[in-house]
Amino acid sequence: MKGDLNELLELIEKDCTIYTMFKQCPYEILRKVRVRHYGQGRFRLSQGGISDTFYIIIKGTVGIYVESEHGKRYTITTYEKGDYIGELEIFRRAPYVSGVEAKGAVSVLEIDRDVFLEWIHMDRNFNEYMMQTMCDTSYNMCRNMAENILYPLKQRVCQYVIENGDKNKNSGIPLHTETLGVQMAVTPRSVSRVIKLLKEKGIISIKKGRIFIEDREALIREKDIK
Repeated sequence: MKGDLNELLELIEKDCTIYTMFKQCPYEILRKVRVRHYGQGRFRLSQGGISDTFYIIIKGTVGIYVESEHGKRYTITTYEKGDYIGELEIFRRAPYVSGVEAKGAVSVLEIDRDVFLEWIHMDRNFNEYMMQTMCDTSYNMCRNMAENILYPLKQRVCQYVIENGDKNKNSGIPLHTETLGVQMAVTPRSVSRVIKLLKEKGIISIKKGRIFIEDREALIREKDIK
């Protein structure tokens, strides 16, 4: 336990994201936080499972997915450093509405339910942090849902390329069809079809796994074609 505390204090001191969460955390809470390191693909939480643990990711990436009764899996989003898992389920001791699977090695902070609830009660900074980040997540989720419902996929992909291409004219846009598929609530294959269409028309090019805009005006016109 002492080793966990020393590692946590060192992490708080060096990492601004973790510091923001823990900067007013009482010592009696800090000493009950566990630091855990999981090897390649070892960190998993099952959809429908029940857990009394709150997790904060401090290193690595995990995929959040839902799985049908027939075994078909759909990735909802990915979580990285500073994201947390289990906040919705832990208040009501409800089953996980989605599954969690590490993409490689992952390090997390683990906090038992009673300690988490005590922390929320004692630490105003953490309470406000949780409220703010949960509101941000809900806002972004609702915005993405509205865009995914109202606009066709090609229009959304074109808009994404326009916005990010303007920011990364020289370096290009990383081509991650899986991430885009999650963001736009479609399969990576569907995103790939749109990217391929734009490339075949000479509107964009793909170089070393990055997208470059070759004809911005044509891209804008393509976005408006139904």
